Amino acid sequence: MLMSDYELMMFDLAKVDHMLWVTKIDNCLSEFCPEGGNYSTLSDYTICKFGVWYYGKGMKLFGNLSSFTAIDELHKKLHALGGDIISASGNGEKERAQRLFEELTILSHQLVNLLEVAKHDASSSLKSNPP
Repeated sequence: MLMSDYELMMFDLAKVDHMLWVTKIDNCLSEFCPEGGNYSTLSDYTICKFGVWYYGKGMKLFGNLSSFTAIDELHKKLHALGGDIISASGNGEKERAQRLFEELTILSHQLVNLLEVAKHDASSSLKSNPP
C-alpha cells in the first residue's frame, strides 16, 4: 500500500471513529457511559483517535489545506458539546442533554462533510506533491 493511500484511508477511519464517538455520547444519555466514568476521554479533543492523528501526522501532511484546517474548530466544538451533554445527563438534565445531542448530530454531519472535502483536497495534493 502506498503511503498516500494510507493517509487518505485515515479520513475514512476518522469518519468511523467519529461515529463511534457519537454513539458513546448517545449511550451516556441512557446512563450507560462506556468510559466507566472517565468522561475526559470523550470530551478531550486532543486524545480521541482522530485528534491524535489530526494534530500530529495529519497536520504535518495536510495543514496547508484550508479544508483540512477548517475541521479544527468544528472538532473542538463537538468535543465541548459532548462534555456538556455528559454533564447535563449526569446532573439529571435529560431534556437539555437531548437538545444538546440534537445539536451535536447536526454538527456531526457537518464534520463528516468536511472530512470528505478534505479527503478530496488531500488526494489532489498528494497526486501533485507525493510525500
